Amino acid sequence: MNKVRLRPILRSPYSSPSGAFGSRRLLALGFFALGMAYVEAACVVYLWEILYSEGFKFPLLLVVEKQYKWLVGAEMGREFSTLVMLLGCAVAAGRTRVQRVASFLFLFGLWDTFYYFWLRVITQFSHFPVFPESPGTWDILFLIPVPWTGPVYAPMTVAATMVLFAVMLLFAEGRSAHIKPDLRFWVIEGVAATMIFGSFVWNCGVVLAKGIPSFYPWWLLLPAELIAITAFVYLVRDCFYRRT
Repeated sequence: MNKVRLRPILRSPYSSPSGAFGSRRLLALGFFALGMAYVEAACVVYLWEILYSEGFKFPLLLVVEKQYKWLVGAEMGREFSTLVMLLGCAVAAGRTRVQRVASFLFLFGLWDTFYYFWLRVITQFSHFPVFPESPGTWDILFLIPVPWTGPVYAPMTVAATMVLFAVMLLFAEGRSAHIKPDLRFWVIEGVAATMIFGSFVWNCGVVLAKGIPSFYPWWLLLPAELIAITAFVYLVRDCFYRRT
């Protein structure tokens, strides 16, 4: 009997014996992010069942009510473990440093995006109000090291940017571009990341004081996004002009 060689479902135009990042690996990472996002959304809904019988809303009971303080450590541990899982999967998926960084950015961006997708799907079929109701709905994003808050469109914007960066890195490496960030790149990206972080923790004092956040400093997020994207484009610009 003749052996039939099955062709891959998706074939990357940059696949090579040297270990280029094939699109099947990218698809596998996408499925992993999709599954992890559902687990995350389900855990959050379970937490709401304990804390918010009528659906999530500020003030944040988890950090302001004494009877729930024991949950803070567990929740922070869950958040840290999620990052460890994403990092571990990225390291396993990539064969080069660039591929590992791109894998982590891709995983994190898709995971965060699908998290809100699944959260809305789950709440559609629960006794909770649909969440998020709109891109402007406020949410608690993270607890490490202080509460991060913001309207849903803010983390979604950052998530989309991370996926964009991942695709740019993989494209550049596929074109055999030598990607070596210099100190200036890291300083610029560090400034942009600090601005984004600042926008998310802007209301941490309000949250810890049992308040309800209402103002998000978009004037920090948008310039930071522009700075970060510009720096990344300059980093990989040579690959777009390299002939195959």
